[in-house]
Amino acid sequence: VGAIHDVLIQELSRILRRVDHPQAYYDRAMLQMSRGAYAAAASDLTAALRDVPDSREARFARAMAYSKLGRYDDAARDLTQVSLAFSNEQFADSDEI
Repeated sequence: VGAIHDVLIQELSRILRRVDHPQAYYDRAMLQMSRGAYAAAASDLTAALRDVPDSREARFARAMAYSKLGRYDDAARDLTQVSLAFSNEQFADSDEI
């Protein structure tokens, strides 16, 4: 599995040298997280969030990477934003008072 992850990370890196694409950053970050490369994952997730700032998945994943790096204030900030996004969505969809 490790060798496959390495190949996928290399391929995504090659793609990102040609095209700046948030999904490719997110995908590479997930692979990096699985390898324990949390700093690289946080960097890629930050890049993904530049283009898609409302991505709850990317923000949650970055919070997990920050937590693994001991950056608890940054993790808490991201988790708060994710929680607020879910709360706002819940209230927007709710017909009840």
